[in-house]
Amino acid sequence: CDKDQYYDQKKQFVYNQRDTKLHTYTREEALIKLNLMELFDVSACDKLFEKKLFDEIKFPLHKKSEDTFVMYKLFDKCMKIVYDPIPMYHYRQRENSITRNPNISLDVLEACLTQINFFKEKYPKIVYAAYTALAFNSIWIYNSYIKYCVNNPEVVKQLKKNVKKSYFYVLKNNYLSTKKKLICTLFYLSVNLYKFVWRRNESKY
Repeated sequence: CDKDQYYDQKKQFVYNQRDTKLHTYTREEALIKLNLMELFDVSACDKLFEKKLFDEIKFPLHKKSEDTFVMYKLFDKCMKIVYDPIPMYHYRQRENSITRNPNISLDVLEACLTQINFFKEKYPKIVYAAYTALAFNSIWIYNSYIKYCVNNPEVVKQLKKNVKKSYFYVLKNNYLSTKKKLICTLFYLSVNLYKFVWRRNESKY
């Protein structure tokens, strides 16, 4: 299902309901949608699963972004996935949570790279979806670095490398919005210009 989000810092609710129609996807369609991070994302909190799916698939221990490690494997075991756009989960975004603090984990990049290898073997025709996830998770980490004034040139170098090797897969992704492709293009062309634009946009809110 979809989820509403409440942002503590802005004291603002974001209501995400788009329509009321159930959407049914094939396995491959759902894997593409999963990696767009638009209608639904890798979070487990807004999803229901058959218990038997977890007979072999386990969440990794001592990892942050643990949902990213398993969600594509769970979808791979399903014949179809149904998405309900009515928000039935209310997600609170607060500062100093696990994902919103200066100690930014890179575990999600490990999960993305593992997913790419999985797609190369089982879903080579849609491997661009897995590369799209790597690109935008790398950009998300960089956004957090800007926000929390984290200075780590080695990690930034790796983030740029991730986006560079994913960029043409992102352009190939016909399911991705033009806006997201422009965001990725800006980062690909100039990280410094991207930082300037990001700060300008953040200052509006």
